[in-house]
Amino acid sequence: MKFHSQFDWQKISPECDGFEFMFGYYDRCAWDVSGKYHLALKIPVLPNRLPRIGETAVVGLLDGTGSFEPLAETGSWCHQQGCMELFLKHRPDCFVFNDFDDADHKMVARIFQLGKGIVGRYEYPIYAISPDGKYAVSLNFSRIPRRGYSYAPAVLSRDRFPADLDGDGVRLIDLRSGEDKLNTVTIDSIDSGKRAVYLLKLGSAFAEFTNNGVAK
Repeated sequence: MKFHSQFDWQKISPECDGFEFMFGYYDRCAWDVSGKYHLALKIPVLPNRLPRIGETAVVGLLDGTGSFEPLAETGSWCHQQGCMELFLKHRPDCFVFNDFDDADHKMVARIFQLGKGIVGRYEYPIYAISPDGKYAVSLNFSRIPRRGYSYAPAVLSRDRFPADLDGDGVRLIDLRSGEDKLNTVTIDSIDSGKRAVYLLKLGSAFAEFTNNGVAK
């Protein structure tokens, strides 16, 4: 199938009955530093519904030849964002992916080293990694109401008012040391006439959002 007259787009994932392949968000790089390996998820075909608890995805690598190498499984994935799998800049032979730890009953980010397997973990799931690869941010996936952006094991609380709101927020994770710091998020609404403007304070950093979700 020809997608564009000027570009030779090629399909790099294999055909597999009952399954399909994906990566996640468009603004994240799936390739390793060498440009040889592309991270991917092998997921079950789920017509018109979201993943349920116990339905896993396989994390693996595509090498451009049409083959898929399965490496690990995760129960924490969604069609919008995958499991946030990404290669680590400070450890080029390692990548991270979010998962649910049944023993500890919580979300974590596992570290997978090529040729060895899972070699460690971060104590909180990763939502995004800084461009320099030094830090990651984490949030409480159970507070994301839209299941297309969250995970089946991250069960929504039935409490309208969380008991410890100040104990929750955005965490900054040092990807080298594994240390994390909780940054309590406060949101103030300001009437700016025709639309509401929200000021989000994260530590000493500020981000301004309009009510249509556009950052300024």
